[in-house]
Amino acid sequence: MKDGRRAPPFIGFVAGVISKNPSTAQSLAEQLVSLPEVDQPVLILGIWYSTYPEAKPLLKRLAQSMSKHKKMIDHLLANDRPSLLELPLEKGSWVLDALWGDFMATGDDAPIVRIISALPWINVRGDTSRLLVGGAARWSLISNAIQHKPVMAVCQRELASQPGEVTAVLREVIAEAEKDMREGKTK
Repeated sequence: MKDGRRAPPFIGFVAGVISKNPSTAQSLAEQLVSLPEVDQPVLILGIWYSTYPEAKPLLKRLAQSMSKHKKMIDHLLANDRPSLLELPLEKGSWVLDALWGDFMATGDDAPIVRIISALPWINVRGDTSRLLVGGAARWSLISNAIQHKPVMAVCQRELASQPGEVTAVLREVIAEAEKDMREGKTK
């Protein structure tokens, strides 16, 4: 992607598709190798952050076809491989974007629940990173709850199982999304 800031949802989408379809992961990855070189990091990182157990061997094989990205692949292979759901949210709002991509690919609740966990950060003082991620989590949950009924359903279900610091903000998220839906707003 020419604009790397737009890559995280696509990385999450690829990670979700590969995680959910391990039997076709290799053939899918081999087909996507034909992507333009500028887009190949999305495939590489999607495989890396997937839960596909054979991700490292697959990336080793793909490195032969993606010589321009061999250095990137070698760097990844030299490190531990976290799944997308294990990435620290403190890394930035790009992690939230990747989690939304995963949700859009899979429909799973887990990425939404992970995003919900950042909601208390909107009240953090002295930690700009967490404050920004918390604000992005709040905004993205409202926006997606308006647009996707399953997101609203997960938010409502999570009220029963989240700690108090989360439920207080989650109630606000749900109330704002419901208000915007009544008023016909879409975010």
